[in-house]
Amino acid sequence: MIVSLAPEKDRVWITPTPAPQPTPSATDITNLLDQAQKLEKVQKRLEALRLYLAVLRLEPQNKAAAIAVAHIQDEVLNMLVQRLGYSLETRDVEASRSVLSQIEKLTPTDKRIADWQKQIDALSKP
Repeated sequence: MIVSLAPEKDRVWITPTPAPQPTPSATDITNLLDQAQKLEKVQKRLEALRLYLAVLRLEPQNKAAAIAVAHIQDEVLNMLVQRLGYSLETRDVEASRSVLSQIEKLTPTDKRIADWQKQIDALSKP
């Protein structure tokens, strides 16, 4: 807490000092990585991805987490592209839009998005 006295000695300003944020320990990071790897092994990729991303927030230079994030994102993207292909083949406009939205969140700069959007727009025309 910081206390400062104004020129008029009858005023006192009290400014709260933010509490220091605890620094994560190497053990914390190791535990998160272990949990993420266990989740990944049992095919719970999205949960694992969340933990890997938490590791990267705590330790941005963590190579194991960065590699895992890239790998999981690639797997999820491939799965979404397959789902989108199926929904386009079956002419399911709502499902196609939903899947395309997920793809855009994962890879907003993917050059295929505009083409997929055109295909969905074409399906939605009578």
